Amino acid sequence: MAEWSIRQLSSGALEVLYLNSFTQEIVSCGVNRRDTPVLMIADWMMANADENDLIRLLDKTVLLKLPATNS
Repeated sequence: MAEWSIRQLSSGALEVLYLNSFTQEIVSCGVNRRDTPVLMIADWMMANADENDLIRLLDKTVLLKLPATNS
């Protein structure tokens, strides 16, 4: 399990951080321009997250990536 989060840098740019819950290691996944839509970044994080990872948005909203369902 891990936690993905977005933080705003002093320059206004948006950085994506990945926290590994087991090792407590924090990794920067890159910096986006200040005009990048937060929901576009959240969509990327959700696509790259594993099941049960947490996604924390700038406004402190927390999303949980659920296991895929077989339909």
